[in-house]
Amino acid sequence: MKIGSLITLSLVFSCSAFAQAVDNKKAEAKPNMNKAEADNLLKEISKSFENLPKEERIKYLKMRNEAAKLFQNKRIFETLDLVRKMDEIFKNDPQALVLKGACYVEIRDFASARESFDQAVKVVGPKYNILFNLAEIDFVTNKWSDALKLFETIKPDIPDRDIGMKRLVDFKIMLCHIRLADKAENEDEKKKHEQVIAELANQQGFMDDSPYYYYANAAYNYYKGDVSAADQWLAKGRRVYQLSPAHIASWEDTLVEFGYIKSYFGDEEAAEDK
Repeated sequence: MKIGSLITLSLVFSCSAFAQAVDNKKAEAKPNMNKAEADNLLKEISKSFENLPKEERIKYLKMRNEAAKLFQNKRIFETLDLVRKMDEIFKNDPQALVLKGACYVEIRDFASARESFDQAVKVVGPKYNILFNLAEIDFVTNKWSDALKLFETIKPDIPDRDIGMKRLVDFKIMLCHIRLADKAENEDEKKKHEQVIAELANQQGFMDDSPYYYYANAAYNYYKGDVSAADQWLAKGRRVYQLSPAHIASWEDTLVEFGYIKSYFGDEEAAEDK
């Protein structure tokens, strides 16, 4: 099963030039590092890059662009090989760290992926795009409480213009509550989760500019055991987005990873029951 389509969101964010990182005055490189120390770390990284010979800087940026293209084309091991060569020229580039983490996610080496994303947070601070990837690792490794907490933490930081990510985070929050309801130790705990699940399932209407309406209702019906209704909701969503399947790829991948469906895009691997 694949979740790489979710990880690529972070590549849009990652610094395309080190000056962007330096200008980020809200970053805290790690919990015990104050703002001034975080800013100094970013400035040191930027200065280190600027101190490289011009030819090396140009070579590095070309390699980074090529690595991003390789990743987008799912040439994961070639991407990793190129990123390792980039490390020989310059370390601690936030974009390279995120790209490396994304590659490890693709091959399901989640421990290495987490290490790369954690290092990226140390460099540029707790930006929501990187934290999303860390939450995603918790999600796919069934750490539902940890994933829920992190998704809820980043939700307020997602800009309104990024409606797709906002809705996807809400969807994942809903799915976390579903799993926590499944695993609830008593009826009161289960009812609390089910109340949130119902609220999230009805949060958006068909006029919403995202696939949320269809996929949230599908998940809700799968949870209730009404497979026929759930399948109908999925069919509606797929019809609406039939001319732009990329818009639903992350949503489909999420339900596959969650275990509710098999891949709509032809993967032979069956969805696992989590």
